[in-house]
Amino acid sequence: MKIIITILLVFAGILVLVLLIALFTKKEFSLQKQVTIHKPKQEVFNYLKMIKNQENYSVWVMKDPNIKILYTGTDGTPGFTSSWQSKDKNVGVGEQEIKKIKEGESMEVEIRFKKPFEGTNWSRTDLHSETNGQTKVTNEFYGRSKFPMNIMNLFMDKMVGKDMQQNLENLALQHASQQLVPEHYSEVKTRIQRQAERVLAAVHERLVKEINYWSDRYIKLSDDVAAGKQPRMQPENARRRYEELTARLEQRTRELQAMQQVSSATPVVIGGALVIPAGLLAQRQGDTSFCADAEARSRIEWAAMHAVIAAEQALGH
Repeated sequence: MKIIITILLVFAGILVLVLLIALFTKKEFSLQKQVTIHKPKQEVFNYLKMIKNQENYSVWVMKDPNIKILYTGTDGTPGFTSSWQSKDKNVGVGEQEIKKIKEGESMEVEIRFKKPFEGTNWSRTDLHSETNGQTKVTNEFYGRSKFPMNIMNLFMDKMVGKDMQQNLENLALQHASQQLVPEHYSEVKTRIQRQAERVLAAVHERLVKEINYWSDRYIKLSDDVAAGKQPRMQPENARRRYEELTARLEQRTRELQAMQQVSSATPVVIGGALVIPAGLLAQRQGDTSFCADAEARSRIEWAAMHAVIAAEQALGH
């Protein structure tokens, strides 16, 4: 009996402690996450305001491949509603509605949760132009929790913050895959195909001449042997050389044709380099005599220019 009473007292103490913490915890909460996208603000906004595009980058939508989504209204305008139903408890049931849009600047969405809990929160997204045509996207998730559930506000960043940041990073990646990657792919494909065509033309010009030469040589030597002559080279040697060159031409043609079949794939980092300025190392080691004089700068610039030239030449430029 004493053990039961002790357990009840412990639970009661924990409950009182939770209620006291909740009593002094703000009912309002607000989280902000940011990401920078290498595209102009209006272009990013045009993609972001379309709620349907969330299927491409939202962590919560992608958590359940069997999620059911119903759209109502005109996407990208106030009043547009997206309702979702999922058996995944991390997704649940709810709906979101575009409430305000400031064209090219911001949008506010009301999120109404129904299951596994009921509640209404807000999401605001602001866009700001940065240098070099970049755009900073700031997403704020905010709302108000009733007592004593407001104690969960203390853990809101751990519960939601990671997914919010992942949403923004997915947004940047998705936008890049739809906009930047095709442009880069087209540029690389055109360059490689032109290079392969030039090499293929040169290979054909050289090998076809040799093939024709050894083909004629084989015929001439065969005629000499048929006429009873004893040529220095046997016809079979000329024929063998002709076949070798023909096989080489076919192989190089296949290789260069395959080279033109450029496909887009996920980049893989195979190496890296960490460059530490000599001056920084000298400074950290307490050496005050080091000086980046004009001669040192000239030497560094010379090495950098030659590295760039070598890279361009390797690309066939």
